[in-house]
Amino acid sequence: MYLSGSTKVFTKIWYGELSLTKAIADDKLKVVGEATYRQTLQEWFGISSFTTEAPRFVAPDYRHP
Repeated sequence: MYLSGSTKVFTKIWYGELSLTKAIADDKLKVVGEATYRQTLQEWFGISSFTTEAPRFVAPDYRHP
């Protein structure tokens, strides 16, 4: 199995600013491999221990004060 996406996308997922489901649905993350592993991706692909218990899954917009 392999995952393909930008560093920015992986970072947002890792910090809980973007869900795996949304990244895949929006075609920002490609997942290639056996169906068994793809279906359990959410279970074994962890997020940062520094992320809060309830990640936001929406990246803040720092461009506007």
